[in-house]
Amino acid sequence: MGLSGHQKPNVCERGPAMQKVGAVCSVFAVAVLPALGYFSSVGQVEAHAGRGPSTAGPISDSALYRQPAGIAGLAVSVGHGQNRLQIGAKGTERTAASVSKTPMESMPASDSITFASDTSWDSFDMNSDGGMGDSLGRAQFVCLSCLASMCPPGATIFYHDFCGWDADLSPIPRGAWVWRAGVTGSTAPASLQGTYITKAIDIPGLPVSGQIFIAADDFAEISVNGVRVGSIGSTSDIELAAASQRALTQFEIGPLLAQGLNRIAIRAQNGPNSFVSSRCTDCDYSVNPAGVVFGGALHFVGATPTRTISWGSLKVRYR
Repeated sequence: MGLSGHQKPNVCERGPAMQKVGAVCSVFAVAVLPALGYFSSVGQVEAHAGRGPSTAGPISDSALYRQPAGIAGLAVSVGHGQNRLQIGAKGTERTAASVSKTPMESMPASDSITFASDTSWDSFDMNSDGGMGDSLGRAQFVCLSCLASMCPPGATIFYHDFCGWDADLSPIPRGAWVWRAGVTGSTAPASLQGTYITKAIDIPGLPVSGQIFIAADDFAEISVNGVRVGSIGSTSDIELAAASQRALTQFEIGPLLAQGLNRIAIRAQNGPNSFVSSRCTDCDYSVNPAGVVFGGALHFVGATPTRTISWGSLKVRYR
């Protein structure tokens, strides 16, 4: 309210007495309104003017250029006739539904980073208490098969009685069975030996979801950024141990992801000798083999680029 008790006039209404402020209104519309959030394209839309309410909330593809409703104490008009845009008028609102959309104005599609178990992951010893021990170097490919052609190049072959693990790896085509560095078929003891397989993955945008598929001989536990996700298999139940190597199990890890570096850690452990044989008390890996295989995808949305609003583009958008 003004000092006289009457509502202040719209300073941008073009009457005989207001012709001199036309240029001021044009500058105000282009320079000030964007700062108030009228043409914001990222984050949240928020505006406060006079005593009227404001709107705030996640911006959507259908509200890229939404005018906050109910603005009191602020009225700006741009253009003439049918091309005239009234900001702050009673009940008026212009949304993207009434503006021709271009590809530039569409929200960005999500991108993905895929990962899979291979020799780029670091391996660590597992202490007797289950904690992470010393670094052992990069993980190595391991294989049960007596046929080298069935194994990844450079894989350590355990020459076990069976020629391969049963899990269908088609959901993670780049994944291969791995184990801690420095182990061969003749390494003993193999019973209850464990390892950590870890890697830091950089996500350059805002994570929206993530999945990991995993199989293990005989137990594996997944952690993301230090938080436990879940586990498969067992070192005490032979049925659970057998099931964990026959098929991949999927876990959702999206809520634990963050923009920037994310560390995925797999704690894997072999079962006891009683799972495979009664012939030895100090079995090596040719009798009691171990391995883990995993892979997945991390989905994210990149930052929306900032767009400069010019006087010419402003007129075009609101015709």
